[in-house]
Amino acid sequence: MADEKGNSVLRRVGFYATAEQVRELRRPVAASDEDAIVRYLEDGETLVATGSWDVDLVDPDIGRICQHSVCTDGVWVWPSSLAYYLGRYHTKLPDEFLRHMGSSEWKVPALDEAALEAVVDRFMLEESVDPEELDV
Repeated sequence: MADEKGNSVLRRVGFYATAEQVRELRRPVAASDEDAIVRYLEDGETLVATGSWDVDLVDPDIGRICQHSVCTDGVWVWPSSLAYYLGRYHTKLPDEFLRHMGSSEWKVPALDEAALEAVVDRFMLEESVDPEELDV
């Protein structure tokens, strides 16, 4: 995916805002490769880390589930809570993301400092631009 200038746009996955979004993607059982996917999500490079905590959207009584951060593999970005939701609720992920992870044998590609800095810059730019303004 690219913006109007041909720059690659980071793919977003798992930025759930409501319990309903999690429930809609919930599966009754884990996928056969779920453990590998959870490890991949947990191993992502941290783009942004905050001092705030995420709480389980479906069952707030559980309390804190993880410190809020945004992770990447250089192509996709996801919140740190995605690994939790996948492990607990077996949430369905986009097929394109699954193929992407599988193509690297479920290992997050290493990003050198320059590559990670470029991803951080893209992420910060995309967060400051209204997505409606992008022609994607």
